[in-house]
Amino acid sequence: MPNPTLFSWYNFTMNKRDQPVALTEKETEYKIGSLTLSFKEFIYGFETLKTLAAIDETPKHIILFYHNAIYQYICAHFLLKDKLAFKVLKEVKKEFLLLEIQKILQTTISNTTFGEIIRQKRNKTFVHDTYSSSYAGDVVRSFNPFNMLKEADCMRKLNKAIINLHDELMKLLPKDKGY
Repeated sequence: MPNPTLFSWYNFTMNKRDQPVALTEKETEYKIGSLTLSFKEFIYGFETLKTLAAIDETPKHIILFYHNAIYQYICAHFLLKDKLAFKVLKEVKKEFLLLEIQKILQTTISNTTFGEIIRQKRNKTFVHDTYSSSYAGDVVRSFNPFNMLKEADCMRKLNKAIINLHDELMKLLPKDKGY
């Protein structure tokens, strides 16, 4: 059996009582299309960042823009409370498509996980300008992602995890629909 993609979803969702509810073809296409488009945006950002980072003259603010966009996408889809990708795929009983992505997010880097590094870095540098470890809890106090990311081995692992995430998202996109 070929690898499942976003376009191989079943046409049903769950109502508030967790009972299957038939989706119209249009509703299914909309859910699939929206998530697919968002994954393509992430992939475009990743590939653009990779290209720009290879050019020595690229201004740092442009590189940081793409880094922040990638962190934001990862958080919105996989790490924040609503976890967009998980939410949509659960509605159509296809959350198993994200098992490999969950493993990538749990990749150990230093004394934390890839997902936690991305979430904390996003929160500290992009979203919460008044962010402080004094109210962030034990997880934040247990590591400092900025110091840790200065270590070459940690940076290699972080880069590898982002590449792996990109590759897994590429597998979910249908081959015949193009990227």
